[in-house]
Amino acid sequence: MVLKDKSELIEVWDWIKAAAADNLDTPTVLLLVAQSVDSLAACAILTRLLEDEQLSHKVVPCADYADLSRIYTEQVADATELRSIVLINCGGIIDLMGHLQTALDEADDGIGIRRAAELPHPDCRWYVFDSHRPFALENMVEQRDDEAHVYVLHDGGDGIAQAEELVSQIEIMYDGDGSDEESEDEYDEPASQVRAAPRPARRPCAPSPPLST
Repeated sequence: MVLKDKSELIEVWDWIKAAAADNLDTPTVLLLVAQSVDSLAACAILTRLLEDEQLSHKVVPCADYADLSRIYTEQVADATELRSIVLINCGGIIDLMGHLQTALDEADDGIGIRRAAELPHPDCRWYVFDSHRPFALENMVEQRDDEAHVYVLHDGGDGIAQAEELVSQIEIMYDGDGSDEESEDEYDEPASQVRAAPRPARRPCAPSPPLST
């Protein structure tokens, strides 16, 4: 995942348009929108921009994170035509890919053979516009641009600088795969026995201040 500043919105918009231009025969843009007034207002602005560019798109309301799981497994995971998924006022305060992976594993009867980060298509990118705070640290740990699938956009408000400093310290402690090599060497535990951090509880996409422009 990659944290993006609002100054990079034009770059993000260019990515969305370019991906759509490469697939003119199918709608490639999906908007997942929290059910709050400011979310609907932001959605109205974005859909107008998409219409002005003549880009096909679909809007799906999202009531809470349980609903997000359902939407992902039923409407997203197998929709290979999608190239851009925009989350408006949801997705930032949870480990997004971890949350979707749990939903995918449950839908696949626990087999766990598919990776949420690779679905619905390897070239698909997720863009999170969420005014809720704090962001989940899992959403802020950067990957190389050629590996990243999730981009969390922020307005540079309070707490971002401190969060970025914390993330930089985490990246020093862990290797590129997110594993603690020193801990595994010391205890010599099989990977299957290494305990993962608890996932955040599912929370509703609650009303929040308007998105910054």
